[in-house]
Amino acid sequence: MVEITTLSEVTIDGKLSLGATASSKGLFDFYGDDLRAWFHAQRAAHDAIMVGAGTVLSDDPELTVRHAPGPNPLRIVPSSMGMLPRDAKLLNDGHPTVLVVSRSAKEADIEALKSKPNVEVVRCGGRRVDLPGLMNILDARGIKA
Repeated sequence: MVEITTLSEVTIDGKLSLGATASSKGLFDFYGDDLRAWFHAQRAAHDAIMVGAGTVLSDDPELTVRHAPGPNPLRIVPSSMGMLPRDAKLLNDGHPTVLVVSRSAKEADIEALKSKPNVEVVRCGGRRVDLPGLMNILDARGIKA
């Protein structure tokens, strides 16, 4: 069974974001070295890291380990229609990334995503990505945490 760890940044006033479509990268500038290292050690300690398509759109994250020793986790991005910016960092840096799309995603979009270096596209779900089904796929691949 896949074990899920949820990490979230929260502002001092209890908000989960700086606003609709706002990037949280600005908060990272205020972290001390110890907190940066802790966040990246969490990445290194897990088999995979998953963010939604909205995070890719607003933050253009790398989702790699840079501030602590350890391996990069497999990056997983559910995007029902596969509508991600083709110039997104995680689609172009060559690190393993799994994009999860629904059966409603257009074949041309899927082919464009598959053409990216070390990007795999998995279909899971009808009109939307089926997250419980995705957990079963990850479990079958040996991804546990």
